[in-house]
Amino acid sequence: MKRSYLILIPFLILVVESRSDALPSRDWSQLTEARRPAVSPDGSLVVFDWNGDLWEVSSSGGVPRCLTPGGLGYDYGARYSPDGLWIAFTSDRAGSDDVYVMPSGGGAAGRLTWYGGWDQADGWSPTSDSVYLISDREISSSWVYSVPVSGGTPRLRMPVTTNNIIEADGAIVLERGFTPWWRRHYRGSASRDLWISIDQGSWRALADSPLDERWPLWSTLTDSFLFVKEDGSGNANFWSIGSNRERAVQRSFLEQGDVSFPAISGNGRLLVFEYEGGLYRMDLPGFDGFSEIEIRS
Repeated sequence: MKRSYLILIPFLILVVESRSDALPSRDWSQLTEARRPAVSPDGSLVVFDWNGDLWEVSSSGGVPRCLTPGGLGYDYGARYSPDGLWIAFTSDRAGSDDVYVMPSGGGAAGRLTWYGGWDQADGWSPTSDSVYLISDREISSSWVYSVPVSGGTPRLRMPVTTNNIIEADGAIVLERGFTPWWRRHYRGSASRDLWISIDQGSWRALADSPLDERWPLWSTLTDSFLFVKEDGSGNANFWSIGSNRERAVQRSFLEQGDVSFPAISGNGRLLVFEYEGGLYRMDLPGFDGFSEIEIRS
């Protein structure tokens, strides 16, 4: 039996659903293609999207818990707030892709954007009071906007086309380019590059490579930017560049495929990423402890 209640909060309309029917049991050994992991600031939990819902599991593996049950729409792309209290994500439950936010432990999701086109959650402000999103609204093409977690009108944060953005160490790093994330071995004018601004005005290439550079991250533990780039064998691995921003150094040497959609814990100690159809982890600062996050019954 399912009942719906409408709760009005300033700037937010939250639809809370109470369910008396339990989720059916699943054979998690059949789970494949868990996608887009996010890791909690302390590194203890991982949220991933699978089968149109967001799921939470221990970063050491275990039985997952659904955070968005009910089949309301296709939910994906979780992003933990830096303070660990919230999860922003993208959903088409209202017809188009919009940005939503919910408590990090699960619960009622509040809708933050009401645009009829495409909005996608991409990160948080360092103070956890606003969600960064990329959108095709107005005349933009994946420009960066910011919307308060309490609700309100999204405001233009940066009029530049990007695929990923982080703000850390007093700098902003953007990923720009046109090659799809799954394309390999490309060199050319459309390759993804990372650009850094430290004075809100001038920009320069962070790594300056002819190959695709993707998914910028910041590790407070190693005081360095991390990103994914192909190595000499053609596999996409982790690279780092220190706060001096002088030279990129390869940090992982996986040989069976590409690292994709990585996330890092707020304490800088844990990397979680997609690899070979599963979710894997790696510990910092040594880039060791490589292991699969086993999802089991």
